[in-house]
Amino acid sequence: MLTLEQQKLVEQYHGFIFSFSKEMHLNFAEWYDILAIALCKAAAFYDPDQGRVFMTTAYQYMRYAVFNEWRKKKLARSIPEDDIVSYNVIVKGPHGNPTEKLELLESKLSNPKMDYTAIEVEEFRNTLSGLPLHVFDALMDGHNGAMVGRELHLSKQRIHQIKKELQNRWLTYSAA
Repeated sequence: MLTLEQQKLVEQYHGFIFSFSKEMHLNFAEWYDILAIALCKAAAFYDPDQGRVFMTTAYQYMRYAVFNEWRKKKLARSIPEDDIVSYNVIVKGPHGNPTEKLELLESKLSNPKMDYTAIEVEEFRNTLSGLPLHVFDALMDGHNGAMVGRELHLSKQRIHQIKKELQNRWLTYSAA
């Protein structure tokens, strides 16, 4: 929460957001939220007794926010093809009834593409417990391995190991 003085600083220098985005060649509409929050943070931590101009502090906070966002985008990885799981709704089933199906892309070493009903996947899910269940749910929600690792505080190696275990258990389960 900003004090009244800090709010006045933000109001006074609000136009700096536009000039900064223009100077950095950023799309103003896309970057406004990030830059506005950075300006508020600069106002919150600004100390006039240090003898610095507020614009200097604001510039540093905004620049850090932009580079931090660029770094996040650069580090974001795409999900490997063999880890993609997605739902597809098929309008007509074998007897003309609507059927929900799951398209599961498995490892390139196994069948490249197979269709399973949501019920089969739910039954498989019910066989899981503990960490494998949490990883399975996160992957089903569309998270990649890095995101799952951050959420569950696990290393990439451990997530990869659990994913391989899940894949092997799924192949065993689906073959039965």
